[in-house]
Amino acid sequence: MTSKDESVYSELGVRTIINARGTNTVLGGSRFSEKVLAAMQEANTAHVDMEDLLVKSGEKIARLVGAEAAFPTSGAFAGLVVSAAGIMTGTDREKIMNLPKTKGMKNEFLLQKNMRYMFDRCIEVPGAKLKLIGDQHGASSQTLSDSIGPKTAGLLYPVHLASNEGAIPLASALSIAHEKGIAVLVDSAFQLYPLDHFRSLITSGADLLAFSSKYMGGPNSVGFICGKKEYVEAAASNSFLAYERPGTFSVGRGYKLDRHEITALIAVIEEWLDMDHDNRIKTMEMHLQVIAERVSDLPNVTIEEVAAAPGKPPWPQLLVHIDENKLGKTAKQIEQALIDGEPSIWINGGGTATNLNKNSLIIRAIDFAEGDDQIVAERLRRELT
Repeated sequence: MTSKDESVYSELGVRTIINARGTNTVLGGSRFSEKVLAAMQEANTAHVDMEDLLVKSGEKIARLVGAEAAFPTSGAFAGLVVSAAGIMTGTDREKIMNLPKTKGMKNEFLLQKNMRYMFDRCIEVPGAKLKLIGDQHGASSQTLSDSIGPKTAGLLYPVHLASNEGAIPLASALSIAHEKGIAVLVDSAFQLYPLDHFRSLITSGADLLAFSSKYMGGPNSVGFICGKKEYVEAAASNSFLAYERPGTFSVGRGYKLDRHEITALIAVIEEWLDMDHDNRIKTMEMHLQVIAERVSDLPNVTIEEVAAAPGKPPWPQLLVHIDENKLGKTAKQIEQALIDGEPSIWINGGGTATNLNKNSLIIRAIDFAEGDDQIVAERLRRELT
């Protein structure tokens, strides 16, 4: 037990931080609302038949989001893995048992080459093969059509990359894939805002879509898939609970969920759909404005405010562009100095994996506590001076 003056983190010797990076796996996801915490606490009061809970919660999620069917998963990546598995196996127990060995199955998933991203490994985890089409400048509809062969199981479509130069639009990809009789699996992990955009993806005709709850304010370790009933059922047949059925050692065994996470998922979806998103975004923008005003007068610094928008993560961002040569520091060095300081502040420094905004600091105010904006502003000014 921890003492009255000691937190669970300090007892372990773990340092707490100010999260100015946002909803991020390496920082433990989100800060839960009272409703989400209450749902988890209530789930803790009793045990249930987990299969019954998974089925009934999937039915409720489908009703809430307007999908034909849905199923809880342990995050979006796990959802993509069991979805890819289900597209290959259907509900055939022998095929499910054989994964990741895919002999005799359609086992290729197409991906536009200019849409390669860090999570396309989800296709290979259950034993499928990733086949790239087109080049770094995009792919034509004809190329997609011609690439579909006797071994093609489906198309992976990371919809957050749909605006990449030369990318085949989702609607066109769906039309071609369905005409050729293959499934389309959409990675839509954070495609949650605005709600019209969220719903438009669900009703797009995609066979399966994967979402993460952490971008709604839910647990880091839970999400859901939704789409056509036959594909959702096939994915569920490869999930962790399917492993408990006699003669079905499914590849999804490691993607286990607890009842607390499932009830939290329902609560956070309800909360997200009922939320005043204008107010949510306005609150974040106010925090970011405090920081922007404190550093905007500094030399070698340019401020850019990026609004939340369809296809992007559901929050505003503050970009602090720096002239690294004149300042004598790199964005990465400033990021590390903020992490190493007291209190520890985590931002994104040095841009993304694709070198976008590589001379910039990216700040998000999703889970700020009272006064965090002032602390971040003062520390950032010190490092930029």
